[in-house]
Amino acid sequence: MTEAILQEATYHSPKWKDVQINTVYFGGGTPSILTDSELSQITEGLRERFQIDPKAEWTLEANPDDILPAKLKVWKQLGFNRLSIGIQSFQKEQLEWMNRAHDVNQALKCIPLAQDSGFENLTADLIYGLPNLPLSIWEKDLETMSQFQVPHLSAYILTVEERTALHHLVNTEQMQIPEDKHIEQQYQVLCSWAKSQGLEHYEVSNFALPRCRSKHNSNYWNRTDYLGLGPSAHSFQGNKRWWNISNNHQYIRNWNQGEPSFETEVLSEQDVRNEQIMVGLRRKEGILLEQVPHRESKEKLSEFEKKGWIKRTDSSIQMTESGWLMSDYVAGELFF
Repeated sequence: MTEAILQEATYHSPKWKDVQINTVYFGGGTPSILTDSELSQITEGLRERFQIDPKAEWTLEANPDDILPAKLKVWKQLGFNRLSIGIQSFQKEQLEWMNRAHDVNQALKCIPLAQDSGFENLTADLIYGLPNLPLSIWEKDLETMSQFQVPHLSAYILTVEERTALHHLVNTEQMQIPEDKHIEQQYQVLCSWAKSQGLEHYEVSNFALPRCRSKHNSNYWNRTDYLGLGPSAHSFQGNKRWWNISNNHQYIRNWNQGEPSFETEVLSEQDVRNEQIMVGLRRKEGILLEQVPHRESKEKLSEFEKKGWIKRTDSSIQMTESGWLMSDYVAGELFF
């Protein structure tokens, strides 16, 4: 896998030779299970092939059970200066339901371990909207998170993806997803808690202390060019988007044979405008009013404003905090 990723990097590097890279993100799975030598091979390989800013944000996604003093020391030496820790919950029942590899003890110990090793720039993930998550337990998770004073938190609502075991259970009524009103309650508790911690709600699911926003994810939301390497990785440059096959073995076999294994899509002007609306409304800054030029959509804005979903200035549109749960719907109504 390591060799295939570097072969893919070599293939793409000529198109990025004049670009200074300011963020590098190891994620999309469990990169923290890589051995020290495999991580070293990839990080050094990227530095050889691309112009990476010496002050770049290097993020590694890590599972709590992989966070050990010896590994943390190596990650620091390799240049990682930010960790994204997939805690998801501090509760035994929820961790078991999500089939997580780590236990409650590891969830509680991993952040202090990372902080003691010099990782000040940390983000943690939590998930709410679970079928078996009472409001009181969600409040307890947030209270526990308060102890660690992480500068960034990502909190996601459970999503039911098609063709998954969870999708089958929900479709066959073997499991019931919480009603919207319960998810809204948990969201409101989350927003109130974040304010009490001094965290800025700067994107639908993301909260940060001042100057601690995720630079990497902000590049996505600002539609900045990015290159993704590895199975299932997506890339974006100009008006072109491409994505790799998801099958690990096929990905390795193709690159070992020197055969690129990705599909490409060229975005139309309409696609670009709709994407700008979709990702823009996810951000605190919103979108410019001029991005919604047609009369029908402007009439809908008045309706959304009356419902308290959006707020308007003379030049911009932002989702309200309560309205953010409706951002996908609002964006769809404003599409060209």
